[in-house]
Amino acid sequence: MREERAHRHSGAALILSGVAFALFMLLHPYDELAGVHGPHSATWIPSHTFHFLGALLALFGLLEVRDRWQSDSTWKEKLAFGAAFTGTAMFVGTGMITAFLWPAIAEHAPSFVAADGPMFTDVLASGAITVTYILLVVGYVSLAIVLRRSRAISTTDTLLLVVGVLLFSAPVEPLGPAPWILRVAGGIVFGAGLARLGLALRSSRHAVESGMQPAAARQTS
Repeated sequence: MREERAHRHSGAALILSGVAFALFMLLHPYDELAGVHGPHSATWIPSHTFHFLGALLALFGLLEVRDRWQSDSTWKEKLAFGAAFTGTAMFVGTGMITAFLWPAIAEHAPSFVAADGPMFTDVLASGAITVTYILLVVGYVSLAIVLRRSRAISTTDTLLLVVGVLLFSAPVEPLGPAPWILRVAGGIVFGAGLARLGLALRSSRHAVESGMQPAAARQTS
């Protein structure tokens, strides 16, 4: 009974995470990342608060995804989870910075967050952002493939996660040439994928139909 309640709670975390990721991009000032205009917008702090909350909630959901695997999971499965979890944890950090520190930086040191400022040109600062998105892409693409092969999620769920994280991680100005609309679409699609993964974890009927078994049952079979 306690294990069943834990599954429901983790499923809820992923569902809420998906909603938060979608709201993050829907509320974000359109095509405003560098400079001071975006951080001074009324929707910047709410948007990046959903950024922070979406990533934080995803961490709790990912722990349940891991617990669904057998203890003797392959190195590929462990690597997939590790990359997704690490990338998500780093995205929690960027969410805290952009939601709660970025507006103050834009107010008192605007040149730092300008398009040609250190935030986007310094190797360490821009490198940390790039590594975060690389880990998100590698982690969630590989995790989706692993879950699909184990019949834990449907083909639709897999496509939502894969296509969503690729679009969501598109490098927009000043980090790259991708149009902003790809990030918006990615937030919605990736959020839908996370929410559907949460529903898969929460629904015992879905688990039975997809061939998933609780870890304890798999270990004794």
